[in-house]
Amino acid sequence: MSLSNRILPIVACLTLLSAAAQAQTITVASGNGQVVRPNFITDPLIVVVRSSQGVPAQGVEVRWQIASGQLGTLTNSVTFTDASGRTSATFVGGNVFNTSSFAQTQVTASLAANPSAAAIFTVTTVNFDQASGSLTIDTLLLSPDLTQLPVE
Repeated sequence: MSLSNRILPIVACLTLLSAAAQAQTITVASGNGQVVRPNFITDPLIVVVRSSQGVPAQGVEVRWQIASGQLGTLTNSVTFTDASGRTSATFVGGNVFNTSSFAQTQVTASLAANPSAAAIFTVTTVNFDQASGSLTIDTLLLSPDLTQLPVE
């Protein structure tokens, strides 16, 4: 094996490590604010990872987790960015108990090399009545109620 055949794999490995080390920011690209029924999957939750120079970073490990709400599951807990610096995961809505009409869950995507760099998604799971086939959404009128309206 020639010396050039030994060096090339090392250079490729160092290039990927360099991209991961330079990754500085992670931002939501799309998918935030979705509403999903129990046991249904969301559209992709997509993030973009960029270097400190603002260039999309390829090959960066992104870790996904449910940060709060604990209602649902993620299809992937670890993904890697593509050439455009993008990666995604999807969320499957959990069961909403009959005492609530909806539940919100926060999903966090963070850089494996720097967990404090994170993007946060909010997904709302709504109760679905299987018998009637209708969504149940409760509303609460905070203000004004009828006693607060001016009398003319």
